[in-house]
Amino acid sequence: MLNEFDTLIARYDAINQIRTERALEAMSQYGQQLFELLPVLFHYNHPLLPGYVSGEVPHGIACFALSLSQREFIDDICMATHCYGGIHTQESSILGLYSMGSTSSIGQCCHSDLDIWVCHSHLLAPDRLELLEHKCLLISKLAENRGVELNFFLIPDNKFRLDNRAELGGDNCGSAQHLLLLDEFYRSALRIAGKRLLWPIIPGEWEPEYDERVATLFQQGVLNEAELLDLGSLAR
Repeated sequence: MLNEFDTLIARYDAINQIRTERALEAMSQYGQQLFELLPVLFHYNHPLLPGYVSGEVPHGIACFALSLSQREFIDDICMATHCYGGIHTQESSILGLYSMGSTSSIGQCCHSDLDIWVCHSHLLAPDRLELLEHKCLLISKLAENRGVELNFFLIPDNKFRLDNRAELGGDNCGSAQHLLLLDEFYRSALRIAGKRLLWPIIPGEWEPEYDERVATLFQQGVLNEAELLDLGSLAR
């Protein structure tokens, strides 16, 4: 069982890497720069970096390590500003950054917007979430000034496990819209940084017993819950 999931995870990573490369190829120069810089801006909240907001802003991406180019970006800023202590964080309030929609699809072009899900723990305090929203706004404005449309959506990790009793209306597909959104996300999500999504590596025939099977995998140590984001299944 362990080898089977190791294979599935390796396949998930390989496909995600290929899709990331294809997404970057279709972006403008500024789009490429911002896409590669996004994890840095959310991993750190520092006055030297764009998107800085004072206060207890949720930051730090789980399971994230700087790439060589990202490390060079940080080092260059520190050298230019004589910040010899470097930029560090011990926080990991953000579970992951994921692009969804047209990114890395046949519909992507150099003018396509980027829809980014910023997934976080549902336990974050409302006042801290407001600060995170402000940080997202600053980064969106930075992108806009460079001709890139960047949209952020704050998604708590329990969003799709709560009952959604929305009524059918002109701008709302009712309670079904909740799961349709999750379905679209699973089909198009591209992991930028953070935890891997769990659902894509679970066999489809497990869907009716998804929660029970996943709980068993975590309990037995077959899968590491600290490295995977579980937004739930589509069994409903």
